[in-house]
Amino acid sequence: MKRTLFFTLILCALTSVSRADIIEIVNGLIFFDRQIQQASFEIPTDRDTGIINIQALQGKVKYYDEWGNKRTLKPKHAKEYRFTYRGETIRMISTKNSDFNKQGLALVLRNSLFLRCTMDGPVRLLEFRKGPLMMLSPGPNPRAIPATTAFESNPAVVYVLIKDGKSLVVNDLFTESSIKRFLPDCPKLLDKLKKERIRAVDAPLIVKFYNENCATEITQ
Repeated sequence: MKRTLFFTLILCALTSVSRADIIEIVNGLIFFDRQIQQASFEIPTDRDTGIINIQALQGKVKYYDEWGNKRTLKPKHAKEYRFTYRGETIRMISTKNSDFNKQGLALVLRNSLFLRCTMDGPVRLLEFRKGPLMMLSPGPNPRAIPATTAFESNPAVVYVLIKDGKSLVVNDLFTESSIKRFLPDCPKLLDKLKKERIRAVDAPLIVKFYNENCATEITQ
């Protein structure tokens, strides 16, 4: 029973809409396998700051189709959905997580997720947003409390690199050797890695450097 509740708490942390959120209707597009469809999405935003709750959009998103029917879009239904909010284009890419669990992203309980694409090119940079890991407190009246582990130094974002259909999860287990194995075809990057100490938070800089210096054409 406790084990079931523990995983339920994790799942809620990954997908729930905060009570502080308000729902805004934003127009956008859904990219299915064979067609592109216009849609109006229900987007949760912070009541005070207006910041989008990306975490709540990773498991599914509710939308209205062209005929006004309310539907739920899950990662298994489409390749991508995107919308523009306050001048910024938000792209959510359907991503299977079978490889992620092998690389230390074991908190993901779904078969697939929508991950935000923040950089596109020969190497695509995706972001997995997660809340703090929850656990049950000891004692006769257990309650949900934040759990701290050796691998939770940055609980907010986990980066995922995609290249040629392969993925690399950039979390606390990330090492210089892992990026060398994933991107072995860029001598300039390998030389740069020899001179500088890299961390998981450097993933955007690595992707930007590779796409600008090591690739000759954009691949989707």
